[in-house]
Amino acid sequence: MNRLFFCCVLVMGCGQSSQNQSHLGAAWDRQNNPKNFGVKIETTFSNLPLKASLERIPWSGHFWPTHKGGIARRWQTRSQAYPWQYASPNLSQLKAMTATQINNLSPTEKYDIYRGLYSYPLTNKERARTGPEKPKWWGICHGRSSASLIHSEPNATRVTNADGIAITFTASDLKALLSHAHAKVDRERPRWRYIGFRCNDTVSNSTESSNPKCNDTNAGGFHLALVHQIAKLRQGFILDKTRDAEVWNRPVFAYHSVIESKRAPSPNAAETAIEEYVLHTDVEVTEMAQPNIRPLRGANVVKTLSYRYTIEVDKEGKVVGGAWLSWQRPDFLWKASFQNANVFLHGEYAALKGLMEKAGSVVILPGNPEPEPVGNEQEVLPPGVCKAERDRSFLGGIPLFDNPFSHQDDYISIVNTGDIVDLVGTEEGIHGFLQVEYHGLKGYVLKKDVRCQ
Repeated sequence: MNRLFFCCVLVMGCGQSSQNQSHLGAAWDRQNNPKNFGVKIETTFSNLPLKASLERIPWSGHFWPTHKGGIARRWQTRSQAYPWQYASPNLSQLKAMTATQINNLSPTEKYDIYRGLYSYPLTNKERARTGPEKPKWWGICHGRSSASLIHSEPNATRVTNADGIAITFTASDLKALLSHAHAKVDRERPRWRYIGFRCNDTVSNSTESSNPKCNDTNAGGFHLALVHQIAKLRQGFILDKTRDAEVWNRPVFAYHSVIESKRAPSPNAAETAIEEYVLHTDVEVTEMAQPNIRPLRGANVVKTLSYRYTIEVDKEGKVVGGAWLSWQRPDFLWKASFQNANVFLHGEYAALKGLMEKAGSVVILPGNPEPEPVGNEQEVLPPGVCKAERDRSFLGGIPLFDNPFSHQDDYISIVNTGDIVDLVGTEEGIHGFLQVEYHGLKGYVLKKDVRCQ
């Protein structure tokens, strides 16, 4: 199976960018042509905006590593969490289980139960696909990247199946299923456009590879694709941020270029180039986030990828090529077809469309900001979990919902906790807050083991 789509979002493969200069393939070839994205390209350099950002940031999500069971992992429990360690409950067992026990099942088990399929077909497929012997970087980051560009982030939602089994889907349960649906379509019904080749070799960060597939994407083609997708079309796209055999897909939502200088074309520049610009470009992507009960909303994990390259222009001021000055560069670029957004929720994932609607997740139209969530107006939390008040839970003066030290989960208590200093009674129960100090920041956080009553 092609490893292009078994990708990771771990940071262990991301090396530091060196500044050795190389001008490789200054004029783009067929595979690196920005027109591969299927858009009409503006190539006059002076007409290209130097910065732009989408109105909506793609949501962060887990990459559901293959060696840990993918989306069949029971991520809310540590006991017998992997699919090769547990047996899924039959209907009689489900009727005897508590709400918390059902909530701790895996995303695939919940989805199979929702459909009334107690033979667990999706869970079994995921059990067969995954295993502890798989490479640790394999996962479905490509599915998460695609899904986060096309679908707004879902809320948690509670449903009851035809047999009366109540199921709570957390935000990450639903994002896992969306990501898997997009990853599955990658293999079954390809609807992608690519720029650049995939490198499948070991690449040193001190020398250039002899494999031309490890030296693209062409810098000029990359810049034109970046500008047209973000500034012109107002659509995101996806890049593999590493140059070697591992594939780390990330959704792009913003960029900012600075012209450092203008100079005569370098010796290896495109034949028709009469001058070149040296650019420093920061590209904004969303990274991995651990599974959460709630949607992240404003707490997405964002990373800046910095590149330095030349843009070569001809006598008419049109971009005809480019070359990398930084060693770090994207391996390849790709995007899905927004016109076919609903094709991802077909077949065994047809029932997911209704779940997404109930959870307030909608398909995002290109160039438009994310609409207000629809449906599920009353936030649904798993059984026994209390909701923290936004104005009472904070750390270092920053609301916990927006705090980088909260790990994007307001139900994870921070280490080095103190005594309970406040109890807030509401209709939902009792909220316990801990006074904490973490990395010099003081505040209050929701006590994890305080349950609604």
